[in-house]
Order: sequence, then structure tokens, then C-alpha cells
Amino acid sequence: MKTMRKFAYCFFLLVLSLPALSVAAGQGQLRDLVAAPGLRPATAIGDVPAVALTGSTAAGRRVLVSLPAGSDARPLGPSGVGDDGAPCMVALPEGEFLVVAARWRANGAELWAQRGGTAGWRPARRLRHAGVSDHHPAVAAGRRTTWMVWVSEDANGTSFLVAAQWDGRRLSVPERLPSIGDSPGVPAIAVDAHEQPAVVWSAYDGTDTEVWISRRSDRGWSSPEPLTNNDVPDEFPDIGRGRAASLVVSWGGYSPTGYQPFATHELPDGAFAAAERLDNSASGVTSVLGGESDAIAWATVLPTTFELRVAARNPQGWQSAAHIGQVGSSRLSAALQGETLLASTDGGAYAVGRLRRSEATQHPGADLDLPSLPARSVVSAATLTLPGTYRAFGDSITQGVADDNGVPTLTEGYPAPLATYIADFLNRKLISMTNAGMGGETTTEGLGRLAGLNATSPKLYTFIMEGANDASVLVDENTVETNLRAMIRNTIAAGGLPIISTVTPRTNAGFLGGINPRITGYNDLIAPLAEQEGALLVDQYWAFFKQNQLYSDRIHPNPAGYAHMAATWFRGLQPLFAAILQGDDDEVAAARELARQRRARPGPGQ
Repeated sequence: MKTMRKFAYCFFLLVLSLPALSVAAGQGQLRDLVAAPGLRPATAIGDVPAVALTGSTAAGRRVLVSLPAGSDARPLGPSGVGDDGAPCMVALPEGEFLVVAARWRANGAELWAQRGGTAGWRPARRLRHAGVSDHHPAVAAGRRTTWMVWVSEDANGTSFLVAAQWDGRRLSVPERLPSIGDSPGVPAIAVDAHEQPAVVWSAYDGTDTEVWISRRSDRGWSSPEPLTNNDVPDEFPDIGRGRAASLVVSWGGYSPTGYQPFATHELPDGAFAAAERLDNSASGVTSVLGGESDAIAWATVLPTTFELRVAARNPQGWQSAAHIGQVGSSRLSAALQGETLLASTDGGAYAVGRLRRSEATQHPGADLDLPSLPARSVVSAATLTLPGTYRAFGDSITQGVADDNGVPTLTEGYPAPLATYIADFLNRKLISMTNAGMGGETTTEGLGRLAGLNATSPKLYTFIMEGANDASVLVDENTVETNLRAMIRNTIAAGGLPIISTVTPRTNAGFLGGINPRITGYNDLIAPLAEQEGALLVDQYWAFFKQNQLYSDRIHPNPAGYAHMAATWFRGLQPLFAAILQGDDDEVAAARELARQRRARPGPGQ
């Protein structure tokens, strides 16, 4: 009883002090920055291998091109304000490269294209508008034609896909693709054997997200057809030309422990073969290499790193994945020309090697310059499940990224002050709070990473906050709900108590034609999800709603904001602390009993 009174008194004093703690860290000034959405870098092989990605410059985020790969990067794009989104790039038959990206401003985005090569780059051209905002482009080149596809939005915020042909100087009149659902995902495009474009994307069909394809002929674009038909999400498809110029499509298919790579290929009659799983391990974004081996590359998500793998198809079918080497990110882009394989990550690392075609029943051989793709540990070594072990899991907001005069800077974020609050309350000198934040991560990527961490280094408590990047790359809200539900269940199965947060808002509701409504859609599902699955819920959205003084840019908090976030997390732990106080200080038993009781409660409508 004495212990309960001591803890209750300490808790009362600390809760009273929290507003002062969040203010004492100081006030940051909101800068007029737009966080450009990104998915992965761009790679292409022409006369030389080339890599393009977005990076910070004095003028804002700009597309940086290394040509040839490994040389000094130079910024591309038109002059003016704004930030560039993730680029796409293709090698043209004339020996040059074409780079396309979106320039983001507060009221939306417009596309630009720039052509060049080792002899220099021509001026960037702003491209024809199809809507009030045009973004997330993809580009593909055939022998005689080049096509682009992108996401466009009208004045009402409705999204749709648009494609147009590039003649080397300008775009043709944009053609609107037939729609499926009301929120298409990021598209990919390839030019088929008849020099006509084919586009793939993910979209919600009323049950979950499926992968769809539409192909152009002289009669126009075909009605979208599903390449997947199941009851789980399928996300981030890619498409390319493979054996005999037939089309190859890959994507990530949901499993409770992480998305796994799937693929299909075009048959002689133009139909597509049944989808096949390429690997049982969780993967990041897949990249179609194509070529005579119908090769596909991806980064497998391991607990503390990522591994580059390649699978190819020979007459016997898809073969076992080749384990190439460790890479520093799941955001992988790869290109293949002949036997030359170029792989690049969003961190700027790359590798050039040879992919040897094999007709054997095993995987193709590969010979990569692996030292140029160094391994990078995702999280520090963690202890096994013990009383008071905590994991902060999420994206760059969890990682603690803040903007410092246009330069992303790593701060202590919310985990460090939150650990102090909890240690003070529990009267401990030190608690273990592992920061497992991964910048740029979506819930589709995070699911496999968290499952691996729970399997190898389980924690008693896991703080989960992801979804900000899903909004940037157009992930459907039902997919986000499915992924977060799996994260909660996986954490509970590992013996832990999940604490989940709503997604924090952007400071400008107009960004991405209304990205805050998309985040609100996520949050509308997160609240009942926590109730149904037995997780504690913390509402960071309302803690940051219209609190521009707590932001360093349009996405990331400043130091005062991270202190405020830590205080908000701490307030959400009150049910846990009450359970500990009533459990004779047996913290493990109290936390697990709380999770059991919350799962056993009737959910909404039950």
C-alpha cells in the first residue's frame, strides 16, 4: 500500500509538470517547407549506369543525378521554389537519359522533365498540367516511343491516373485512364512489344487493395483488370519487359509477418500467368529487372539490416532467390542491361555487377561489387524481454528527424524524454528505451521489420506510430489499418503490450491536394482498431492539430514538439501505470494481464 501511495503521488506531480516540460524545450519557428514524398531512387543503364535520388540542397530538396554512378552528383530541375519528389529515370535509345519528377509547393505539384547525359544536360522543362496537382510520375522507353504516367488531382481532391507520350520536347495531350476506386496508388509503366504502354497500380476494390493493369491500344486504354484477386492487400507494383519482350509484373503481397514478393508474366495470348510467390521472407519494394531471365530484385527485411535478393524465371519457372548481399535500406531500385545489373538504395549507395542467366533449376548466378553497398544496422542491439524494456517503433518522426535550416537533422526525438518521464515515475535510475525509428518507412515496410524485431529481441512495451509516409505515397487507408492490426497482434503474440498512436497531421492541409484528410481517414480506423485489438491508444493527432509552433517543417516536430509528443505518450500510459500499481509491482504480469483484459472486452458494436 505504501508503494502504491508513493507511485500515485509521484504520478500526480509528474502529470502536473508536463505542460511546463513541453514548453521549457523552447519554441521553433515554422519555415515554409514542403516535405516531398518519396518511394525509392531511380536507376537506369545507357552507355553508362546512372542513379538519381532526392537530396537536400541550399535551394530545397532537389533531384541529384550521379552519371556515371559513383561520380559527383549534380542537381537537376527548373529554377524556383519548392521541393522535388522522388524521380523516375529511363535510358533513351539515343544514348541520353530522361529524368522526370514533381516540384512540390504548398498548393500542389507540377511535373518537370530534363534530358541529358555524359555530355551535359539540357534545360528542364515544365510539363503540361492535367489537373490542379500532378505528381508521382513513372516513365518507360521503347525502341521508338517514350510514355509517362502520373497521379493527377482535380479541384475537388479526386485522384486519377493520367498518361501521355513524350516526343523528346513535349508531352502529348494527357489521356485519363479508366478508374478503379477513388484513390489509385503509385503507378508503374512499361512499353510492350507493340510499342504500346501498360500501367499497373494498386487500388481498393471494396474488400482490400489489389494490383490492376490497363493497356493502351489504337482504341484507347482498356478497362482495368486485376492481376491479384484475394482478401489481403497487394501494394507497390512494378512492371517491365522480360523474355521475348513480354511483360513482367511484381508487387508485395500481405502476410501477417510482412509483405512478400510476388510476380506474374505475360503469356503468348496476352493474358497473365497465375501469381507466384518468390520468397517466404518479408520484402521491401520490388523492382522488375526484366531481361531474358525475367529477373526481379528486392530487399529482404531482416531484424537489423536488409538483404538484396534476385529471382529469375527460366523454362522450369521462377527459381529460388539468389542471396546477393546486405544493403542499407528496403527502398531499392534496380536496372538490368544485358548482364549488367545496377542496384541503388535511397541512402545513395549503389552496386554494379553481372547477372548471369541460368537455365538450371536453382537461382541465377550474380557477381556484385558488394563493398559499395555497405550494411547498415537498423537498430542497436536490444535485450530480451525484461520488466521495463521499451521499443519506440515508427518512421522518421520516431527516429527524431527535425529540419535545421533546410537540412534534416537527427535529434533525440521523443523516446529519450519519454524514457526519463517513465523512469521518474517508476522511481528507477534508468530504463531501456530502444529507438527503432526508420526514416521514410511505410506501414507496408514496417510490418516485416517489426515482426523480425519481435522475433529476435522482444520488448515488454512497443510504441507504434506509422502512417505519415503512407499518406505521401498514396497507400489506401484499409491497407494501413490491416498493417497496423498485424503489428499489434504480432507484438501481443511476442508477449508485449502495444501502445499505438494516431498519425500526426501536416501543417498545411493543402499539401498533396488534401493530405490531412487522408491522414484523418487513417486515424478514423486506428481508434477502433486499438479498441478491438487491446492496444493502448494515444492521440498524437489532436496533440499536434493546428500547433504549428511545434513543427520544424510541415511533417517533423521541433525540439519543443518532440517534448510535447513524449508528454502525450506518457499521459496515454495511465491505464498501464494503474495496472502496475494494482499488481504488487509485478510489471510483466500486470502489463500482459492488461493486454489480455483489453482484448477480452467487447469491441464497438459487439
